[in-house]
Amino acid sequence: LLKHLEEVATTRYKSGRTSYQDVAKVQIQRQTLAEELVNWQQRQQAQQERLKALLDLGGSVRLARPVMTTPRLQVPARSVLTGLALEKRQELRRLRAKVEKMEHMILMAETMLQPTYGPNLSRYDNRPVQAVGSGAVKAPFNIRTTAQRGAGLPKMPWYGTEDAYLRETRQKLLALRSDLADAEAQTRFMVEDGWRALDQAVREEKLYRRSVVDLSETSLTVSTREYEAGKIPFAEVISSHTTWLKSRLTLARKQSDIGEARARLLRVVGGIWP
Repeated sequence: LLKHLEEVATTRYKSGRTSYQDVAKVQIQRQTLAEELVNWQQRQQAQQERLKALLDLGGSVRLARPVMTTPRLQVPARSVLTGLALEKRQELRRLRAKVEKMEHMILMAETMLQPTYGPNLSRYDNRPVQAVGSGAVKAPFNIRTTAQRGAGLPKMPWYGTEDAYLRETRQKLLALRSDLADAEAQTRFMVEDGWRALDQAVREEKLYRRSVVDLSETSLTVSTREYEAGKIPFAEVISSHTTWLKSRLTLARKQSDIGEARARLLRVVGGIWP
């Protein structure tokens, strides 16, 4: 487009209908854009080298051009994503596993160090002579509760020696449960933020694809024809061209934003949603 515009400006300058400033301006625009294209090509090469380093590929490996794909415009419901994230997110599953592990640790320690109390009143020794009548020397049933590990098992001689460890572990369990609750709250926020970014990218992509790009292209065509006819100054043509270029670049950027927002949301959720 700039080359065509340069030809138009040159023709008008030769015919004396415009000044050389128009020709110089379009040449500056074209050369600047060509230099920017070279910079983008160099950035692409640097990105390829970074990608090969990430994949641990050799320097002789050449990467193919990325496949151009149409972004998916479906935005799932927030309630579905929140439920999936609370269920499948790896960070939450790891914290829940730690909580369950510590609960089992406390249960085992309590069984070993703090045996349950049993009344032990149902055991009856077959000693009727010593246990009944006025000459009984022993009660037929136990009248005291004793600490024991289980029914009929011996008493625990080291009862309560590790009580401080149990209290510390219980406090750690409470702290871990608080961390889990905080992580769940952070997950809800991250899902909300990721869903908002995806929804915004989809809406803006539709706006540029359906309206802005077409309008800017129509404005550029009309401005070019009016400049050829000598009805408008050269500055309006450059402004129309800049607007059209920015709208096309913005459309591509919004399509890329959809993919990035979807990838971030997949990372938060911990899996692909239905």
